[in-house]
Amino acid sequence: FQSSITLSFLLSDAKNSSITIYDVTGRTILTIPLQKLQKGENKISVDLSELTKGIYFCRLASTGNMKALKLVKQ
Repeated sequence: FQSSITLSFLLSDAKNSSITIYDVTGRTILTIPLQKLQKGENKISVDLSELTKGIYFCRLASTGNMKALKLVKQ
């Protein structure tokens, strides 16, 4: 990515969720709490233009579920 990411994901029920971005040392860079996302498909755009080039990790968490992604800023 260069400036932003768009996360697309399905939820089986309406749930509170959060997105957390970490650097390679495990330091939290950004946390976005998401209140009561709808059941079904959700799309969330996150502006990461202020980050320097490098490798980051994104964790999307909701009640009972978690998904982690590796991100590379160019």
